[in-house]
Amino acid sequence: MMYWHLPKLLEPNGRAVGIDNSEVMITEAKKKGERLNSASEFYTTNGQQFDFNEVSFDGCRADRVFQHLSDRKQVLSEMIRVVRPGGRIVVSDPDYDTSIIDLPDNKLTRRILAFSSDLIRNGWSGRQLYRLFKELGLIDIIVFPVTLGIHRFCSS
Repeated sequence: MMYWHLPKLLEPNGRAVGIDNSEVMITEAKKKGERLNSASEFYTTNGQQFDFNEVSFDGCRADRVFQHLSDRKQVLSEMIRVVRPGGRIVVSDPDYDTSIIDLPDNKLTRRILAFSSDLIRNGWSGRQLYRLFKELGLIDIIVFPVTLGIHRFCSS
């Protein structure tokens, strides 16, 4: 969803748009936007086709979205379509197999990692983004790997 400080960073007459496939999430985002007096717009869509003209935006961002998509290539194509040439596309997604879980039992740790990775439609999405961006002709691709550490299993 939307980062609430973004509308404040926009130039006059700029617009910030948030989309989600969940009507419940969009309703909540609209309520929060109204409470914060935010100049944001929110729409429900599945991401396969955006109701925006070509080159409508300076940038587009998806955070922890691609891991859930059945057709990541189509959604990225739509992001590319609506962003102006030279604009920015940012996708942040996990790769659950690269998570760190601190358990004393190595076999159990490996089972948990495999389970969590396989539980998500695209549990390796994070590692596949660079290739996807290249396949669709994007340039100046920068990858920032971040390791997720999970310590909530520890007792103390």
